[in-house]
Amino acid sequence: MASRIAAPTGTVEVLNGTSTEGVAKQIADTLSARGLRVARYGNADRPHLETVVEARPGARQMGLDVAAILGLRREVVTAPNLPDGLDLRVTLGEMGTSRSPN
Repeated sequence: MASRIAAPTGTVEVLNGTSTEGVAKQIADTLSARGLRVARYGNADRPHLETVVEARPGARQMGLDVAAILGLRREVVTAPNLPDGLDLRVTLGEMGTSRSPN
């Protein structure tokens, strides 16, 4: 019997740094359906080329799990200054929507 990976839990913010309207809501809905609490979603303050997953200290594994769910490279930036109540911030970029080759 194959083991199942537990769904990540925590609170996430999703920001749209792309030129495509509505992407943050789509990703927020995907993460919510996987058990994460979406604190908010909206537009980033500037355009982003690549998607960035930021995690508060202690939430790196959750960030890696979210990156995997979204088909992103499993890279997470430690962000000790995330607002209170947030475990992760996902800022979506123009080129960050597909899995990178291994």
